[in-house]
Amino acid sequence: MSSYAVQHVVGPRLTGYINEGDLETFLRNKFPSSQYPGKAYDRFDIKASQRFWIRGIMLTKSKSTRMNAITSGRQWKFRIIDARRRFIFNQNDNIHITFVQLTEYDPISVIRDEYSLLERMQKTSKEKFSLLSLHQEFSLDPLQCSESALNSIVSEWNVTAIFFDVLLRFGNQHLIFEDSSGFKETYQLPNGSFEFAYQLMYIEPNGRKSPKDPWSFRQTVVYHGYDSLHDRNRIIVLHPKENSAAQEKLESVATSRERDILATHPLNVHLLIISSYMIHWPNHSESLAKELQEIRDQLLVIDIKDSQFDPSDLQKLRNLEDKIVTRTCRCLASTKKIIASLIDLNQNLPADTADFAAVHRQLLLFNDRLDSFLDSAQTLGERVRATLGLLTNILELQNQNNSDKMQKHMLHLTGKNVDDNATVRFITVCTMIYLPASFMATLLGMNLFEFRNESGGLRVSPTFWIYVALTLPLTVLTVGSYWFFKARHDRRRKMVREGEGGQAA
Repeated sequence: MSSYAVQHVVGPRLTGYINEGDLETFLRNKFPSSQYPGKAYDRFDIKASQRFWIRGIMLTKSKSTRMNAITSGRQWKFRIIDARRRFIFNQNDNIHITFVQLTEYDPISVIRDEYSLLERMQKTSKEKFSLLSLHQEFSLDPLQCSESALNSIVSEWNVTAIFFDVLLRFGNQHLIFEDSSGFKETYQLPNGSFEFAYQLMYIEPNGRKSPKDPWSFRQTVVYHGYDSLHDRNRIIVLHPKENSAAQEKLESVATSRERDILATHPLNVHLLIISSYMIHWPNHSESLAKELQEIRDQLLVIDIKDSQFDPSDLQKLRNLEDKIVTRTCRCLASTKKIIASLIDLNQNLPADTADFAAVHRQLLLFNDRLDSFLDSAQTLGERVRATLGLLTNILELQNQNNSDKMQKHMLHLTGKNVDDNATVRFITVCTMIYLPASFMATLLGMNLFEFRNESGGLRVSPTFWIYVALTLPLTVLTVGSYWFFKARHDRRRKMVREGEGGQAA
């Protein structure tokens, strides 16, 4: 017999392959309707083929398609998370989680082990406001949290599949991050209770010096489950780094006398998080506009004929276009959608308090500011496209100008070759004329012939006619042969060209 004490005993029918009816009864007892509103058979949908079950967040209708979608969706998300666990979770099981609550004593707790995490969540299970902050060591690194610890959070706080949609966009997944431009998902009940999860994309200075890009696109993931019956908030925030701007602001408010503002209205925490990063958009747009203006200043004064514009500026403009159109505009548009969802959530909350109107005004203000940022980015994007068009035209004109110069140079070389050929042809003809005479003079000057002049003066030999009679026919024959063969060659070349022209037609 083992010496270990038995701490938990379950009935024989709850071991091995559990009966469906017994499992549903067990779940009803485990999650009574007094604590979890809604009928038990509405909140559980057990199937023999399913490995996971999940409690619907206070669903009041009978077996709904939403419950089935959440259940099967969660199974699918678990399979995806299982495939990507090394990118999302810390493989060394290191835990660094910040627990934020609104108490005068110890409002900020740094948790380093799973046991302390469970203990803190259980002790604060009835608190109105509880927030867990998880972070990456560096941007695009795995979370400083183990998979087991996150499963404990999901189980203890009854987090549904909505959270996994945003979790799968976090961690060391460069391609997913590059393709992301924000994500949100929300579900709200008529009584005001809701679940809201979103991926907030924003810009932030990274401290790098020129020529490196001083701005980086970052993401923060937020999950919020709100129970209106008990006025209870359960929030999970995934930060891209330790001591992020949003985390520092959350801790500052939680340790101040105004800490209760986070609990007076469920959406105040989102106003705080979003406002932490909205401040950088104007400076980012100004930085891009300055970079664009430097290129435009060169383009406006360039002399196409004399200057050689650097084609690398075309690459810079393409990068600017990607930053503005692909990333900046899409991130701002996704943040506007998040604000629109917050406005909808706020409108379904009790409107008989001053906090409702204040939050509504603040959300409208955020929406107006985002509109102005988005308009500025779109205008800047249009300027980039116009500059790209101008630069493309300049490069085309430069290429055309260079082509014209090359053609003129080739024409000049061709003209010189023609002149040289004419000179060579003239020399050739002259040579052909003098060649017979030279040949005959050489021939007659040989010992085969003898010319005597007894007087010693210069006198034409009476037989000179022999030289002339032989030279002239030979010259005519030589020149005539040249022109005959040249004319025949020209006729053949003309026939070949005419034949090629007919085939092309």
